[in-house]
Amino acid sequence: MDTVPKFTLANEGNRPVYAPATAIIPKTGAVTILASRLHPEFGSVNQITSNLKSNTKQLTFGLNGLTTKGILFNASYTLTSSYDQSQGFAQGFAQGFGGTAGSTAGNPNIVEWGRSDNGRRQALLATVTYPIKPAFELTAIGRAVSGSFFSPMVGGDINGDGRFNDRAFIFNPTDAMASGDTAVANGMTRLLATASDRARDCLLKQTGKVADRSSCSTPWSPSLDLQANIRPAGFGLDRRLTISVSTMNALTGLDQLLHGSDHLHGWGQPSFPDRTLLYVRGFDPTTNTYQYQVNEHFGTSNGTRNAFRVPFQLAVQARLILGTDPARQQFNNVVGGGRGGRMNPEALKARMTRLVPNVFLDIIAINDSAKLELTSDQVSRLQSAGDAFKVKSDSLVDKVANILGDSTTKNPDPMTIFAKVQPFITEGRKLAMQGINEAKAILTPEQWAKVPDSIKTPGIRRGEGEGRFQRGGPGN
Repeated sequence: MDTVPKFTLANEGNRPVYAPATAIIPKTGAVTILASRLHPEFGSVNQITSNLKSNTKQLTFGLNGLTTKGILFNASYTLTSSYDQSQGFAQGFAQGFGGTAGSTAGNPNIVEWGRSDNGRRQALLATVTYPIKPAFELTAIGRAVSGSFFSPMVGGDINGDGRFNDRAFIFNPTDAMASGDTAVANGMTRLLATASDRARDCLLKQTGKVADRSSCSTPWSPSLDLQANIRPAGFGLDRRLTISVSTMNALTGLDQLLHGSDHLHGWGQPSFPDRTLLYVRGFDPTTNTYQYQVNEHFGTSNGTRNAFRVPFQLAVQARLILGTDPARQQFNNVVGGGRGGRMNPEALKARMTRLVPNVFLDIIAINDSAKLELTSDQVSRLQSAGDAFKVKSDSLVDKVANILGDSTTKNPDPMTIFAKVQPFITEGRKLAMQGINEAKAILTPEQWAKVPDSIKTPGIRRGEGEGRFQRGGPGN
């Protein structure tokens, strides 16, 4: 392309035009592609290169946990900064699908930095699983993504480079009226009065100049998926059968249910805004100015106008576990689940007491075999600390045993039971670490070095093949 401007558009910030005014059809404003070619016999020549740059940074925060009622939740927030370079001739695939990455304000050979069209500044993701009943579980997955970025565009070739990729000049209605362009003045006035807040702010910030690349943005896009899991315990299934009913893009289903197919609000649909601000309707060769019609639907992102929609889907599936269910087998190993049925709280206390080691009493027990040579004062302090530790650990064991041995709930869900005991497990682990630190302070460094790792390192012990418990508190 011949990059020497043939004239400039004075009313559009002296935007350069690379085709002579005589090559522009006055009635339509159309311009032949050959007018700006260095070699008209070749028309448009494309070269594919990859010498442009991009810069993306991302920061993610996550939160997850389990409540005492067995509600499992996961949430994350992602903040992204994504910029890239573009040229008017290097349009790429983005513009072919409605993007404006290859847009230009004048010379299409100039490399510009700007926000990536497909980048999303913020994203939220939340998953909640609620075991309403042992046989019924409900999961919700919610997403919310901030809008994409786009540029106000012109429906036509303004600079004569042969491509419809020119960013629009944002006319001030007052100035347009003063210059006698009542069509643009009235159109911009009506648009600013009815446009969304986002579109209005984008235009007002750029009045009197050619729009910047990716200077406007679309609203947030939410989505919601739901899944219900049914795990019957009867008929000998023992919750091995899971029947899942899933709804994908539930917001679209609610939109259609509440508003009908002819009055959809676009819930759960991606946002594709109307990016065209001005349409070329002619050219005045005496003043070298284009004549425009304002698109009063600029910035509209109503999901009902999209050609590509995300449908509402309903799926039903069943899953049957053959053999041993690891989670339930582990639960049965702890509470008993054989022919004798579940153990009562007292039996569970006796079992778990053996599995909660007391570091103070363990050290006294290995005094001779490990040749620790404890003094009488050290033995007295260890004994006293061990007695205090036992009181605290017995309290935790009682609480856990009462939960595991509760016979009022038949065939309980292991996840729900483990969720209830999780706080006590955490408390037990803290108690174990506290006890180890106190025992270490009582012994000399030489004595502590002789203590076996199985005592001074909190780990997992097995007791008679009956389940797993964390040192300092029961755990799985």
